[in-house]
Amino acid sequence: MIGRNTIKLIKSLQKKKAREEEGLYAIEGDKLVREYLAAGKRISLLAAKPEFIASLGQAERAFIGEITPVSYEELKRISSLTTPHNALAVAVSYTHLTLPTLYSVSISVVAVSLKKKNTTTHI
Repeated sequence: MIGRNTIKLIKSLQKKKAREEEGLYAIEGDKLVREYLAAGKRISLLAAKPEFIASLGQAERAFIGEITPVSYEELKRISSLTTPHNALAVAVSYTHLTLPTLYSVSISVVAVSLKKKNTTTHI
């Protein structure tokens, strides 16, 4: 069962303003969710029928933060489609990150890489 606040969040993602404020977006449909996971991208929430969840492999499950089994009726409530598919996912939008944030993340990654490189011992 999916919580009331989660339902409100997912339904709010139908509006551009909410997507930009939350930094999240919804992915609806079996095929789109599978393609997103196959690309190696992370999903913060997957609401899907139990059959769809059972069909996911371990590699795909590794990219999903929270998996919630839902009924068809619950999918109808949260979906923006008139006839919902078996799965709906919520993913993080990286386009909302600002340039200074991206710059600081890049510097951190480079600094950690250099630190690891300099800590190797020479005999």
